[in-house]
Amino acid sequence: MESLFKTIDQFLMLSPEIQESLSAKTKVRNLKKKELLLEPNKHIHSIFFVNRGLLRGFFYQKRKDITTWFSLEGEIITSISSLITGKPSLEGIEALEDCELGEISYEDLNQLYQTFPELNKLGRMLMEFYYIELEERAIHFQFKTAKERYEYFLSKYSQAFHRIPLTHIASYLGITKETLSRIRS
Repeated sequence: MESLFKTIDQFLMLSPEIQESLSAKTKVRNLKKKELLLEPNKHIHSIFFVNRGLLRGFFYQKRKDITTWFSLEGEIITSISSLITGKPSLEGIEALEDCELGEISYEDLNQLYQTFPELNKLGRMLMEFYYIELEERAIHFQFKTAKERYEYFLSKYSQAFHRIPLTHIASYLGITKETLSRIRS
């Protein structure tokens, strides 16, 4: 839980009472490499914090697996549309390594929002942070060359580059493995 609070402290300092309540509602969940945290077309009912490991988000399009994001230690993940709407997620979430996650159910999170209104501010700040990241990624991938997208990837995931299979990097960048090889050399 210490690493979760380190991440949260970047946004908002929580009182010891809130930290204790959040800790009490958070369970540990372990995933093996290649295990799915979320299958496409399934519901998700929790938010997860990556204590250890590496995961990716992906979609299937025309029988093709397309990576849309990576998440490392210290990050918060879920399928936000499925979590909020209660509808099945279009995306899947896969462990690229053995992972240890902190898990809090959406129901428990909403109870904490009711008990501690200041947590609503944290929720809003996290949503703003992730929205800005999404917008930045959309701009890079809509208007930048493959080489510029690769440079963006390196700046964002430099500490995890060697942990991510090249197939997933190429998919994330929207290019073939061969094009990725040419850009890298």
